[in-house]
Amino acid sequence: MWHSRSDDEQRAYDELARQLAAFELTTKIDRHGLWLTNWPGVCINIGMPFVAPQPGDQWLARIDPIFSYNVNLPYCAIASRAIGVGGDRAGAIASAAYAWVTGTAPPLISHIYGQCRYGADYAPDGDLMGVKGWNCITGPYLITGKEAVKDEAAAMVRTSPMITPLRDVLESALDRAAHYHSLVLYRARTIDSDFSDVLIDNLPNDAGADILKKAALPVLAEPDGFIGVRQFILCCRPQ
Repeated sequence: MWHSRSDDEQRAYDELARQLAAFELTTKIDRHGLWLTNWPGVCINIGMPFVAPQPGDQWLARIDPIFSYNVNLPYCAIASRAIGVGGDRAGAIASAAYAWVTGTAPPLISHIYGQCRYGADYAPDGDLMGVKGWNCITGPYLITGKEAVKDEAAAMVRTSPMITPLRDVLESALDRAAHYHSLVLYRARTIDSDFSDVLIDNLPNDAGADILKKAALPVLAEPDGFIGVRQFILCCRPQ
């Protein structure tokens, strides 16, 4: 049974459609979701966004888009997540949509085209940038923080990719019977705390998060300093 969308849901759909246009992808929104009109059967469902005020007159939004390559095949639904921060409710949702379009959509769309686009890269089975036993399409790193710190963080993850210490844990955790898995790797730091998150199909993997928490990030000097690095990876079972 279809339910009427909240303002937050509708705004999230509208923002995704608007921002996907930058990839020259035409879309339509109906009661079932957001469709890529050039690819029959490809649909994005968002569900209810989480939006909440934060300290310092900021708002945080989380969206969990489900990207389906074929709405008639349940194993073709790819779970994902994106976080955004803005000065108001609408700005936070727009920020989350931007994070999804720039960081998560590139691997998903590259898989449709059969070639890497929009900053995605390919790590076939055996490549150290992926997971053993899977063909992976890696999204670009999304790095948040002040520009000088972002540049330092970018250099660090190029030298020591976040997936490197996680490969054994992820290989054990991924179900080889599945056609696809989604991975979200997130590492962040403030001046007095460290945070990490590893999601497999939007479900937390605590063992991976504990390992990722040790990954190097810049040392912050300012009390309000923050640096965060997020990466989305699509794992496809080799045919």
